[in-house]
Amino acid sequence: MSSQDIVLRPGTLGDIQFVNKLTRSQIEAGLPKTWNIPRLIRCLRKPDVVLLLAHLEDDEPVGFALMEYQDQDAHLNLLAVEPNRQGRGIGRLMIEWLEKTARTAAVSRVVAEVRVDNRPARAFYQRLGYRESELLQGYYQGMVSAVRVEHRLFRPNPKEVVKWDLFIDNYLCELTGEL
Repeated sequence: MSSQDIVLRPGTLGDIQFVNKLTRSQIEAGLPKTWNIPRLIRCLRKPDVVLLLAHLEDDEPVGFALMEYQDQDAHLNLLAVEPNRQGRGIGRLMIEWLEKTARTAAVSRVVAEVRVDNRPARAFYQRLGYRESELLQGYYQGMVSAVRVEHRLFRPNPKEVVKWDLFIDNYLCELTGEL
């Protein structure tokens, strides 16, 4: 299997069982469950959240990523790939797609938290240009610490942000006829 055999698509509420299963086994292993089905559903109903699924060409899901877009930052809440599919570029493809989307939305930084004891995940993020910015003691239910990782997509120019805001305000006024 190569990365060319992977198909990325937006996830839906119909994908919740797969996301729930992989979250439990790969992200919350050994911890009390916090990303349960009701929480996942609430999260997916937010307009600023994207669920991305990675599939093989035969439509078998092999991984997912859940990202929340904010004004200047995006928060990668969850990322997981089936254990027998890891190391084949699937996670990288999902991150690249999400970062491209974030850049399009003028998001300047992506942040995520990684279990401090998950050395392979920490190395994965480092290879993708993420830097460890903060140690979060007891982040996971007071039981396991995390490392916050972040990747600067670009440095926002405050003058451009103001220009963009004015553009949007003017555009909305034109649409509503309130010039």
